[in-house]
Formats: sequence, structure tokens, C-alpha cells
Amino acid sequence: MPSKRFAAQPWLIAAVFVALAAAAILPFMASPFAPPELLTALALLIAALAGFLGGPLPGVVVVLAGLGSVALVVDRPARVALALPVGVAMAVVVGIMGLRHRRRENERALALRDLAAIRDTAAEAIVDLDREGAITSWSRGAEQIYGYAADEIEGRPLSVLAAEQRATEVDELLGQVLDGSTVRRETVQRRADGETFSASLTVAPVGTEEVTGAIAIAVDVSERVQAQSKAKEASSRYEMLVTRLPLVTYLYSAGDRSSPIYVSPQIETLLGYTPDEWVAKRDLPSRLIHPDDHDPVTKEAAKSARTDAPFLAEYRMLARDGHVVWVRDEATTVRDDAGDPAYIQGYLLDISEHKLREEDSERVHQAERDALPRASDRDER
Repeated sequence: MPSKRFAAQPWLIAAVFVALAAAAILPFMASPFAPPELLTALALLIAALAGFLGGPLPGVVVVLAGLGSVALVVDRPARVALALPVGVAMAVVVGIMGLRHRRRENERALALRDLAAIRDTAAEAIVDLDREGAITSWSRGAEQIYGYAADEIEGRPLSVLAAEQRATEVDELLGQVLDGSTVRRETVQRRADGETFSASLTVAPVGTEEVTGAIAIAVDVSERVQAQSKAKEASSRYEMLVTRLPLVTYLYSAGDRSSPIYVSPQIETLLGYTPDEWVAKRDLPSRLIHPDDHDPVTKEAAKSARTDAPFLAEYRMLARDGHVVWVRDEATTVRDDAGDPAYIQGYLLDISEHKLREEDSERVHQAERDALPRASDRDER
């Protein structure tokens, strides 16, 4: 491949190849047996080479100079002039092809430099493989992740990096890649010291018409997998706790108690409606409030949303079978890291028995209050 500096000076190329054409053709000037066809072909060949290396312009210049030299040598120069249009067209076509070839080569060289820079700086493991799955190159990221130096691992199969129970999985993966597919999956890999870790592995084929090898990129995702596992465990514990609490927990959209997001399964025990019904029928929570309590509760909820104050109310709700349930409803707004409202979180607690005891106690007190005047009348009589 010509250097950029050489390819960037077409006039220099033109001068060099004009001199070359003259040096190849003019010695035949003293010969009476100069073959015009051979000299014309030689001039066109030199012009084609100049066009390929320098572009259309040097090619055309060398065609003119070369055929001019041939015309000086042969005894019938008019026959040489017939090759002039063909030579010019050939120089232009070959010159354009040369420009495209150099552009592709420059882009390829640039891509290789970028890839080399990425290999040197990337935290991911970047590994080149041949068709048999053997490692042919080893990046610094790979050395940091796996603990192998390049001279320790190059030439060995990719399967040596997999955990023992996953070695056959890597072989199957390479088979898919050789068929032209790019494969991505999370798998368990093994470091040089025998420690295993979770990795996101991507293997892609290399080659245009035929797969000549593959490139593998591995990312250590152990921390993410552990975090997901812990989050799942915490979520499971939270869900278990919520389902065991003797109350109904719920979530609403921030500032909008008419948009339920979640309600715990205890709602079915409390009111006879499933969680799916509670969330799907957006107006259901509002419709279940007792008519005598509906307006006060709605006003209190609106006030809470307007002032961003906690919501607290005791009111009656109507269960699916029609019986009345007294509930204590308490909620507050949860905010995100930026301080913006994220959602409303609250609970419903069944206080029906407490209310019944209050009503019984009130009836007893009222009976006592009613009995006192009668007792006083009897004493006076």
C-alpha cells in the first residue's frame, strides 16, 4: 500500500512515470523494427499503474506522454493515435479504482488503529479467535479480568476460560458463530486462580464472504448479578412482609388518588375485590366509600394533595357483599432523589371492631345518662 504522502502528490507520480515510460520506449527510436503494438501496450500499462497509484490525472498525463513517445519511435504514428481514447478512458477508470482502493485501505488502517487503541484502554476483555476457537490475541482488559498474561493464554482454546460445567456451552456458541451468527449471553467464566465469575459474553464472526475467525468481548457483571440477586431477595422479603401484615397497603400516582398503582392481596379479604380489579377499575376505590362519608374524605384528600401534607381519615367503605367496613386510611407522598413526588404510599386498616366497641360503649353511656333522671325522680318520690 502506498504511503499517504506519496499518494497525495499526483504530479510527482506523473513525473516519475512519464520518465519511466520515456526510459522504456525511447531506446527503440534507433531500431527499425520497433513493434508499435508492443510499445503501445507498454505505454498503456505504465499509464494504468500511474493512474492506480496517483489517480486519474497522473494516469492521463502518462498516457499522453507514453503514446507521444511511441509515436516518435514507430514509423506509422497515426496507428498509435487510435489507442489514445482507449488509453485516456482506461487511465480514468483505473485512477478512480485506485482512489477507492486507497480510501478503503486508509479506512481499514484507521479502524485497525482505533481497534488497537480500544484494546489498550478498554476495561472489557477483547479476544481474537481463529476458526478452531483458539485465542490469537489478548487485550489488557482481558489480562485484568482473567489474570492470564498474553503469552500464557494465546494459542489455547476459548473454552479454557469457561467454568468446567460450561465448557461445552462455549463450543456450541463457537459453532453458531462460524455459521455467521453473533451470539450474546451471560455465562460463568473462570479466572487464572480458579475463581469463577458471571460474565456477559459476545462473540461475533470475522470475515466478509467467509468466516475466518471470531472476536469475543467479555464483561465482568458479577457485581450487577449480585445486586440483582440481593434486590430480588429484598423484594421477596418485602412482599412476604406486606402480605403478612394485618392491613392493606397501596400505592397511588403522585398527587392523584384516583390512579391506583398497586394494592396488596389483603384487599380481597377486607372488601371482597381482587388487586387486579382494584387497579383496573380506577374509580373503584372512590365508589366504595360510604355515601355519607364520600364528600368529607374527598375534600380531605384534595387538601392533602394541595398542601403536600400526610392524609389521615377514618371512614366507612362498602364491601362487595354490601356490608359496611370501617377503615383507617393513612398515606404520605414518597419523593425521589431529586425531591420530586414519586408516588403516594399508604395503608387501610380495618377498625370495624373498634368502632363497634365505641358504639356499644356510647350506648351504655347514653343508657346511664338516661337512667340518672329516672333514678333521681324515684328518690324524690
